[in-house]
Amino acid sequence: MDDAPRTTLDIDPALQSELDEILHHARRFGQGLKTAMQRQPIEAADRLSSSAVAATQKLFSKWNLEILYLLAIAKRARFSDLKKRLGAISSRTLSNKLKELESEGLILRMVADQRPLRVDYELTEEGLKVAALTTPLVAYLNQQMVGDAHGENVPGRNAATETPQPA
Repeated sequence: MDDAPRTTLDIDPALQSELDEILHHARRFGQGLKTAMQRQPIEAADRLSSSAVAATQKLFSKWNLEILYLLAIAKRARFSDLKKRLGAISSRTLSNKLKELESEGLILRMVADQRPLRVDYELTEEGLKVAALTTPLVAYLNQQMVGDAHGENVPGRNAATETPQPA
């Protein structure tokens, strides 16, 4: 039986299957990492470089994951589409985040030579790799938030591995 979480997003079944497989591999990786950390916690911690920590902090800064996730699902989006889907983000913040992600080589900004000016954003190859790693995390967090909103997450229950049973 597949123990991957089921999200409440309206996602194409083929994409959902890919996300489930990625999440399965991410869990196995996490279990292996946990085992390695238990065996050699000091040595493993020493191997973390400051550049890896800095990259992680940048990636997980507010809105970056959400932008990468939306572009992974949509493949290509305009500024206004991203703003609409993100909701609470200001235009200035979105613009700054898109510039930051572009300078990091994670997204591509494409300007069409037409009137009115059309600007599209999509993930680069590197952005696709990062999105493949972070999409299971976003799906998991989404599942947790949806469960919390419906009173489904109760102490002692792991919503990521349990499928809700019909009433």
